[in-house]
Amino acid sequence: GHGTSPLETVGLTKDGRLLDLSLTVSPIKDAAGKIVGAAGIARDISERRRADQAVRDSAERFRALFDRSVDCIYIHDLNGNFLDANPATLKMLGYEREDIPSLNFASLLSANHLAKARQSLQEFETTGVRRNEVNEFKVRCKDGTWVDVETRITLIPFEGTTRAVLGVARNVTARKR
Repeated sequence: GHGTSPLETVGLTKDGRLLDLSLTVSPIKDAAGKIVGAAGIARDISERRRADQAVRDSAERFRALFDRSVDCIYIHDLNGNFLDANPATLKMLGYEREDIPSLNFASLLSANHLAKARQSLQEFETTGVRRNEVNEFKVRCKDGTWVDVETRITLIPFEGTTRAVLGVARNVTARKR
């Protein structure tokens, strides 16, 4: 005697094509309140389903690239708090995945490089424009040793509306020696 919540299903068109549908059905009652029929609304959600699948596919491609890259890839918020880091980053720095929430670039960069990083990030955030430049930093590993890295960053959306920084870094310590 009550209407249904939208139900997603597949329908067949007259010409034999399959459509993804969202169906809502409500009872039709006579003056005495007796159910005498049903009214249904079907919405074609095929395009939305394709768009949802494209987003899932894109996220899966990004995650595969992120996890398998030999370069260090990391994401931090605009305050420098790390949100994610790939296995190459963790290996280079000597940290574990569970350490990520406690990392901030202020604890990883040398003092003179920290000011440069903050200035670069502020400029980037203010203008939204990042010159295609490579920045070099000294980064402190968990064991206290230092590595030289080249890094490039870009702003990305993160978890809906928050902007974050996506960085790609490469250890250049051996080359510098």
